[in-house]
Amino acid sequence: MILHPAASFLARWTLRLVAVAVFAGIPAALVTAKYAGIGFGMPTLVGEALSGGPVRVEVGRLAFDPAEGLVAEKVRLVSKNQPGRTLATIDRLSVSPNLAALADRRIVIDRAALAGARAEIPVSAPDGGPERRLALEDVTAELFLQGGTTRVPYFAAEVQGIRVRASGELAGLDRPIPKAGGGAGGAGDSARWLYRALDALAGVRFDQAAPPTLEFTFGGDLADPGSLAVDPFSLTSGKISGKDWSVDGIEASGGWANGRLSLNRLAIQGEGGGRLQLWAVMANGTVEFEAESSLDPAGLRGILPFPKVLGDLRLNDPPGLVVRGSAPVARPADARLSGEITLGRFGFRGVDCDSLHTEFAWRDRSLFVREARLRAGGGEVTADVLTKPGDFRLQARSDILPTLVAPVLDARAREIVDAMEFREPPLVTVSLRGTSPSMAQIQGAGRIRLGRTALRGVWLEHAETPFEIARGAITYRNFKIQRKQGSGTGTFTYDFARQLIRLEDVHSTMDPYETMMWIDPKIAQSIKPYRFRKNPAIDAEGTVYMKELSRNDMRLKVSAPGGVDYDLLGKTLNFGDTRADVHIDGASVKANVTRAALFGGQARVRANISVDPAKPVFEADTSLTRADFAKITKLYFDFDTSKGLVSGTYKFSARMGNESDMKGSGSVRVEDGNVFAIPLLGPLSDILNSIIKGAGYEAARLATADYTIADQKIHTDNLVIEGRGFSLYGYGDIFFTRDKMDLSVRINARGIPGIVLFPVSKLFEYVSTGSVSNPEWRPKLIPRIKPHSP
Repeated sequence: MILHPAASFLARWTLRLVAVAVFAGIPAALVTAKYAGIGFGMPTLVGEALSGGPVRVEVGRLAFDPAEGLVAEKVRLVSKNQPGRTLATIDRLSVSPNLAALADRRIVIDRAALAGARAEIPVSAPDGGPERRLALEDVTAELFLQGGTTRVPYFAAEVQGIRVRASGELAGLDRPIPKAGGGAGGAGDSARWLYRALDALAGVRFDQAAPPTLEFTFGGDLADPGSLAVDPFSLTSGKISGKDWSVDGIEASGGWANGRLSLNRLAIQGEGGGRLQLWAVMANGTVEFEAESSLDPAGLRGILPFPKVLGDLRLNDPPGLVVRGSAPVARPADARLSGEITLGRFGFRGVDCDSLHTEFAWRDRSLFVREARLRAGGGEVTADVLTKPGDFRLQARSDILPTLVAPVLDARAREIVDAMEFREPPLVTVSLRGTSPSMAQIQGAGRIRLGRTALRGVWLEHAETPFEIARGAITYRNFKIQRKQGSGTGTFTYDFARQLIRLEDVHSTMDPYETMMWIDPKIAQSIKPYRFRKNPAIDAEGTVYMKELSRNDMRLKVSAPGGVDYDLLGKTLNFGDTRADVHIDGASVKANVTRAALFGGQARVRANISVDPAKPVFEADTSLTRADFAKITKLYFDFDTSKGLVSGTYKFSARMGNESDMKGSGSVRVEDGNVFAIPLLGPLSDILNSIIKGAGYEAARLATADYTIADQKIHTDNLVIEGRGFSLYGYGDIFFTRDKMDLSVRINARGIPGIVLFPVSKLFEYVSTGSVSNPEWRPKLIPRIKPHSP
């Protein structure tokens, strides 16, 4: 058939246009679809096809890739129940529409795929803090969408540094998902747990050569949460470390199905050795588990409870922990646990221990520790402990040296232990009960037995006492103390709460100074100058406050038949049989020496000694009756020819350690003595003999004087010495610390010589300005002529 020329021309050009459209238009359209995207409302239609249940999908851009097909970019999953809330974002998602539905002018997505995609899931903070994002990197996955069912043959991604591989199938995507309850396991709890997990993972570092790998298979119907399952799952990892913890590896396997979580095995390899193995099952809101561990908890203190305690623990040998029990997931404190702890050599806060073993149980919020046994330094502590809200009980026995455990004691107890020395360990048994373990809330009783022990350098040979604890105080009732010299009995209370010591019915034959060193070193220093030649008998009763000195009130009766030595003005006075009453009143020690033999006479003393460090003064009012004058002059002037008896009084005050600056006043009376035998008056004997023949060799039968002491000198205005034929009157100063004197005397004759010599009595006045040890007396009205130098 021959075509008309016009028809032939039209046919040729039609064929040419079809060829151009096929070989040029289609590629151009594909390029346009890939780089410019597909419009005409297609992104919205694809988003609606992907949406289902409570999730709406928004597609930012739809493109066509010859290799991948339709590609949805900038995909956003939005909650239908909470408008504006983004559930997740995906940068790139390949989708395959159902061709049959497409021919029917409907868009139905059968398949979706991700290749190297990135997704983010925002997670809000439960307390309104900064939002975190769960990042999924390098996501590769394939999803088949069949009605309301999604099948995932393969899923792989890196989630927060963890490699995740999964597969499974989920149904119910086209039906509303039931709202979770507000209790445990609800959406709120899930969000909180996810946020906490992200918060914890933010500071975790993984070994890049062996990162964590999580593999699991999932399935179930979203409309029926009870059908959801992740079974099985497995986790393996190399080294994992955080801020204050590190492990060498983790292995875990198990499954979650039918509302039951089975942890078939969890193994954690500790850094440098040790291993934790855990088996657990969680169902119906309760978890049952069993664990064994030889991990060093110090390496995990950043994630375990009580990080400070674990940080103070140093293990030299692998520990052993076995624990088993169950706990409600929503109320961990209501757990029921039992187990045992075994430690080899370990150290805790500077205390080195040999071993520890104990069994324990936790039930009804009560902790019971049974047969705890701690060994250290050759000693042992055994204890049973029960503690629960409002109830604490302890039974214990110890023969460990307290000095070994001093570093873990509180400041007050450590201060006492640091002042002690032990030649053999004490034995302590105790039974306590109270509302809490604090000293103020417990009460009970026990017994202490001490061998050779020292407190503040003062040793005892043996001591034994029962004790009671109540109202913040410990009372040692009917104690018995034995020292090498002397012993003590009575009742001693130390009140921790009020910082006081109380003595009741105490009888002692021990050295008072050394005994008081146990009670209060400040009071001990105040009685240190009184040295007993044999231990006295002392009865004590009263209270001493450690901090509030003004409230002290203690009375002591002292009986010292063996005598007391006391230093006065650089010389030691040897008192004989002495009786005294002592009252510790506030910051003062008031001593009333009612009887004290001295140089054949009797001395009495009333002393008031301050124990206040800010005012270290002492005062005394003393009297001496008919003491041997020769013995006194021998002691203080190194001669013993004065003879006679001396009586007197002296009242003074001084600062301890600076007695030479004392201030005081008194009087002295010497009877039947040889006063001129005193070196400082000796030269007057020759002077007196030159005035009244023979008078200088007579004994002065009576000498009296009132005196004051101040500025390191003795001053008198009325020295009177009476002899048979004369009277001597004197006044002046004796500087006892500088061996100087400035005395003036006047000699009056008695009887006829006195009448005859009265007109010239001024000529019989003498003065001495020399030294006490080498006096030089000269007439007061005749000046001393000093020789001229040639």
